[in-house]
Amino acid sequence: MIRSHQIRKYWPLALVLTALAFLQAKACLMDVLRIRDYLTIDDTFLYLQIARNVALGKGPTFDGIHLTNGFQPLWLLAVVPLGWVFREPVTFLRATLFLCAILNLVTTWLLYRMGLRLAGRRLGVPLIVGWTWVVVGWQPMLLGMETSLYAMLFVAFLDRLLRPQIGRKGLGILGGLLLLCRVDA
Repeated sequence: MIRSHQIRKYWPLALVLTALAFLQAKACLMDVLRIRDYLTIDDTFLYLQIARNVALGKGPTFDGIHLTNGFQPLWLLAVVPLGWVFREPVTFLRATLFLCAILNLVTTWLLYRMGLRLAGRRLGVPLIVGWTWVVVGWQPMLLGMETSLYAMLFVAFLDRLLRPQIGRKGLGILGGLLLLCRVDA
């Protein structure tokens, strides 16, 4: 049963998550030309073409002939299953954007939880409001690229780093995933 103090503690998170989910879903469902013009960049389509070719069994290639290493390994691993399930290009793009949206929501939750633990709502609320501004206003987190995954893993790494009492094993795993997510960062 949910107690009233739990509602008071988490209502800002619920409000922001709801608004963020709505705005991101609306963006993902826009006309494909608007998605192309406002949300994605050239690299998005490069990534998705490579992922589609991997899903089709052609390996990591953009043109189906020449192999490439122009991708981030963990992101490719995340979107290849989407390319296998969603064969139609626009549906694959939308599914990838929805994956980014889900990762952004998880990041929001992690930030709020970390802020609550460190300083209560006086830190948790500004963290998620600032994060929401980044996701909705600046929009690098809904490009269909590895940025959303990287942000989620980075916040999880930071959260784990700030809690030394729970051990370092998870920190090493998260650090390794961060490296695989963005090998040039």
